[in-house]
Amino acid sequence: MLEKRDALPDSVIRALRVRACRGLFSAEGRDVATVREALRELKGFERELPETVEAAASALARAGDQNHARKLIESAMDKEFSAILLAAYVGLDQIPARERIEHAERWLARYGDEGALTLALGRLCMNAALWGKAEEFLRRSLLRAETVSGHLAMAELNEALERPEDALGHYRAAALLRAKSD
Repeated sequence: MLEKRDALPDSVIRALRVRACRGLFSAEGRDVATVREALRELKGFERELPETVEAAASALARAGDQNHARKLIESAMDKEFSAILLAAYVGLDQIPARERIEHAERWLARYGDEGALTLALGRLCMNAALWGKAEEFLRRSLLRAETVSGHLAMAELNEALERPEDALGHYRAAALLRAKSD
């Protein structure tokens, strides 16, 4: 109604829609059928909002249906890049990492060397114990933009590879970046 009457700016209306959609999926203890029903009740354009897809996928994953969550995220990411969807995708730990890596590499070819994408690929490669590939993606991510999460991922990788001095350097870099942002 607010939208029809031009009562609020489009950005505010979008934020209200996202908030309402997130509310549908935020309740703990929802089963898969309930989440799917809530998703079906959304309007078409609401189902395509990255924030809504992320909320629905997270609810499905919590309910035990990571495969459906994966399909939602992949479908949305095939249409448009979204860092929040990418983070949710990395968290789908019941889906084999190599399958998620293949999809993420296609997105990399499509969307370019996006820092969040190379960081996600680095994390996925770490999950699959593809250490060299993980290091390559994490370095690319840090070259694109130094981030706390990038340095933390690189520190974790160095710990896994038993390189404590390198890990410590990345922990320090993450701490310094964090301190600058406070």
